[in-house]
Amino acid sequence: MLRFLLVCVIFANVVLAQTSVWSLRRCIEHASSNNLNINRSILNNELTNQNKIQSVGNRIPTVTGAASQNINFGRSVDPFSNQFVQQQITSNNFSITSSLILFNGLQNNALVEQNILNYEAGKLAIEKAKNDLYISIAGIYLQILLNIEQEKSALVQRLNTSGQIERADKLLKAGVFTEVNIAQLKAQEASDQLNVVNIHNQLITSKVQLCQLLQIEVDTALQIEALTPKDLIVSPLDSLNIKEMYEKAKSILPQIKEGDLRITAAFAAYRGAKGSRLPRLTLNGGVTSVYSSQNKDFLTKTIVPFGNQLDNNLSQFVNLQLSVPILTARTINTNIARSNINYKISELNKEIAANQLRQDIETAMVNYSNSLQKYTAQGAQLKNRVISYNFAEKRLEAGTINSYDYLNEKNLLLRAELDLLQAKYETIYRKKLLEFYQGVSLY
Repeated sequence: MLRFLLVCVIFANVVLAQTSVWSLRRCIEHASSNNLNINRSILNNELTNQNKIQSVGNRIPTVTGAASQNINFGRSVDPFSNQFVQQQITSNNFSITSSLILFNGLQNNALVEQNILNYEAGKLAIEKAKNDLYISIAGIYLQILLNIEQEKSALVQRLNTSGQIERADKLLKAGVFTEVNIAQLKAQEASDQLNVVNIHNQLITSKVQLCQLLQIEVDTALQIEALTPKDLIVSPLDSLNIKEMYEKAKSILPQIKEGDLRITAAFAAYRGAKGSRLPRLTLNGGVTSVYSSQNKDFLTKTIVPFGNQLDNNLSQFVNLQLSVPILTARTINTNIARSNINYKISELNKEIAANQLRQDIETAMVNYSNSLQKYTAQGAQLKNRVISYNFAEKRLEAGTINSYDYLNEKNLLLRAELDLLQAKYETIYRKKLLEFYQGVSLY
């Protein structure tokens, strides 16, 4: 029974550990659903959607019902005899009215089109904000993986130095090493430990940044899933044609499509503003009726019943109202000018977005090419540093090299390892970024 419970506890811990591991996909999906800024943008866009719904509703008639209860005291006019009376009169008024805009310079149609386009553009703006967030998350995520690899490399170097101290103690007893050599190695061990601490602090900082991007409580023990061996392979892209990549990115990424929709929406607003110069034709109609406590039968002198009064006093009306703007204190002309300026601004905004995208691709392409060359050069440098360090280690044990030269070779090796890791993850990130511009998922 005890063995069974132990197995259950171990299994539960394994499951808990698995669920607490954050993969790049989990980070991005979490941010997509829980980021406060993005959720606020979604709600703001829903306000635009309500504007769209309202503008569509402007095309249908308005119907209003009204009822009132009136009590007159003292001297008042009898509404049926038109004579002044000195008594209390109770009356009711009922009405149902309707109004329909037949023509207003096609402003309603322009407004509907404008709000529909702005709503769709808002969804693309949200997608753009998500993409920017995803790119930031991917950068910090890979930075954490880099810090983890660097920390492992630094720990190996520290352990290697500790092993050298143990061997140096034996060589000291054999008369090959001096106390100075031992002191230098111990100083190197302390330096290695400091390097481990610095890299670990960088790792903690990167985890804090990731937690802040995910908008979760800071967890310095956050477990990050390593990349697959396939993702860790540094290979050149199939194509490095900036123009081709830019044209494909324009057709995929949301910011350019958003710019097109904003331009069309601004032009619809411009058309609507010009339509306000035209006459406005409105159809109105309604039904009304009244009841009064003074409405009495001519023969019996009794108050006519409520229902009969409503039937007898029922009236209907229909009218066409035409209004023509003549002088509007330049309101119409000013609105037209503003909408025209907004249209031109939307065109410039699209050009700015397109230019920014082109610059981002150019920068990413140059950074990727540079990091790939750097990675290749760092790999070759590391191979030579390993060979040089191995010779230095053998010469140290043979007593043909002083500890200063050996430690210098050791530090150069560590720096080459860390630089290679830096170049490797930088190249992976730059490649993922370029692939993302081409529609490839970051995970």
